[in-house]
Amino acid sequence: MGQAAAFPDPLDRANAAVAGPGADPRGQGIPNLVRYALGLALTDHPGTRVPQYAVTPSRPAIRFPFDAGRNDLVYQVETTASVTDWGAGVVLFDSRTDLPPATDQGWVTIVEPAPGRAVLPHRCPD
Repeated sequence: MGQAAAFPDPLDRANAAVAGPGADPRGQGIPNLVRYALGLALTDHPGTRVPQYAVTPSRPAIRFPFDAGRNDLVYQVETTASVTDWGAGVVLFDSRTDLPPATDQGWVTIVEPAPGRAVLPHRCPD
């Protein structure tokens, strides 16, 4: 993972509790893997690049930083009529199969095509 190089001390790089994908060495609630996906350096405040809900003139949307060059990650946006039932969810964007969307200063906006549905920027697969 790219974040391991952010640790100059070889002992830190070898320590999964510091440099591992799930580690949060800054104690900010953002593990290294999420920092990597969002393009955050260890010294960056996470509030600058977290996904955001956006309002368009007609539909809700989700905005998130996207780097098409990070092909070792999957960016997936799903929508559903019920946040408690993702069985009927619809994938709006999947970086493995969709062309990279247009970005605005490194941010992508995915608009919900149907009213009354929830948009989820990511979730762990079942």
